[in-house]
Amino acid sequence: MTLCLLSRQFSPSIIPFVYRADALAFDGPAPEIVNGRLAMLGFVSAIGAEAASHTSIMTQVDNHAILIGLATSVFIAASFVPILNGSDLEASSGIWTRAAELKNGRWAMVGIVAWLLLEWHGGMPLSNVTWDILVSAHQ
Repeated sequence: MTLCLLSRQFSPSIIPFVYRADALAFDGPAPEIVNGRLAMLGFVSAIGAEAASHTSIMTQVDNHAILIGLATSVFIAASFVPILNGSDLEASSGIWTRAAELKNGRWAMVGIVAWLLLEWHGGMPLSNVTWDILVSAHQ
């Protein structure tokens, strides 16, 4: 018997990657999971880097584009492996549920856009803006 990898006559347990080709579809599981994880990683990383260096997000991206690209590639690959292997995406472990991950990822995406808009509008890193607000409130 010859296996045709493009055929859909075999069950996902025999050839899981054949049925996972639709994982990248617009309504597939990969886009939102991967983008949400990258947004959460980016948001937390940007907070730490901006607190340490007092530079804007765009300056951080400009100064460290290769490292950011490498980290992004690693997280994309690590996010795709379970999806393409056919893991149960609805499985949860305590507080780590898919719904919580999607919600946190969506909020991180909104947070990054809001942060970029505030930095663009204010013309300076957000840490400087918040520091100025805190200092002026206590004077």
